[in-house]
Amino acid sequence: MQTSWLNLTTSDYENVVIKLISIYDSLNNPSLQMSLAACIIRLSGHDLMDFRNYSGVVTGGSDGCVNFNDPDNAGLAECLSSTNFLPVY
Repeated sequence: MQTSWLNLTTSDYENVVIKLISIYDSLNNPSLQMSLAACIIRLSGHDLMDFRNYSGVVTGGSDGCVNFNDPDNAGLAECLSSTNFLPVY
């Protein structure tokens, strides 16, 4: 059963951090570690930048939801997949 981001507990967030640290450490290569960090920063930025306010209806923003089919996000899924981040996402 998939957990809604609205229902995440502190423990859920801690588990995500533990998994990310594990992936980062397993890369054991500074170049690959930098690539992972860059992909996570890019994901965060694209998540934030999808904020929309249409006639007072607000959608998007930092909600953990990214449309990988949006041309603005081209290459993001591949970046995350190549760094083993996608399973955590």
